Amino acid sequence: MTYSLAHTRHDYAGDGATVSFPFTFRIYERTDPRVVLVAADKSEALQTIDTHYTVSDGPWSTGGNITMNTAPASGTLLVIKQDVSPIQGLDLINKGTFPSEGIETSLDRAVILTKQNRAETGRAILAPEHESAALILPPKDARKGKGLKFDEDGKPMATTTDPDSSVATALAHATAAEAARNAASTSETNAAASAANAATSASNAGASAANAATSETNAATSATAAANSAATAAENVTFEVLDGKGDVGTGADQVARGDHLHDARYYLSTKK
Repeated sequence: MTYSLAHTRHDYAGDGATVSFPFTFRIYERTDPRVVLVAADKSEALQTIDTHYTVSDGPWSTGGNITMNTAPASGTLLVIKQDVSPIQGLDLINKGTFPSEGIETSLDRAVILTKQNRAETGRAILAPEHESAALILPPKDARKGKGLKFDEDGKPMATTTDPDSSVATALAHATAAEAARNAASTSETNAAASAANAATSASNAGASAANAATSETNAATSATAAANSAATAAENVTFEVLDGKGDVGTGADQVARGDHLHDARYYLSTKK
């Protein structure tokens, strides 16, 4: 019979409960399926038959079932791939009978191997159809720990430095630059605050100076007024000579002798 099964892989999302997963491609041995468990962080773990899973009994001309020993958790992915071994087990005997079934089985295996190979190369990096140059990688010692780039002819070559180290250095410089920018912004803010405080202090000093000048002016005005008052008072005082003859003189004479004054009419008067 002809071989027309199209699938070479199946992807199943884990749910923490399901353990049985069907496949619809042909295999010849229990070890032909390739089972990979993809974790939530996209790391992959190749599963081992009997240790991690079992395969349903054959024949497997149209597929079968994979039964996991532990249900794949939610967030994981179970990949089942057709991975038939590239062997040819048909031994044709010269002048023997025509082994049609054996020949068809061998042809089917050849088609399966071709489909497997095409499935893998279909995920590979390929040059465009119009380019004939082979994309050959540099030797291992030249490319290990380095990045992949292309020369002026478009051929693969290794970078001169480790891309991870370059990225780490660039990130460190970017972090330092950000810290410097933040520090500069803080300094600018502090400088603006200091300038505002200085302006306020200058304004306060100006006000204090103005107040001092006003006080000085007021003091000078008061001194002038006091001097004027003293001069006016001096001008209004009149001294009389006491000769002991008049009423005033008699009073003064009595005071000089220690006599008591019994009459309040004896006094020293000022002229307004």
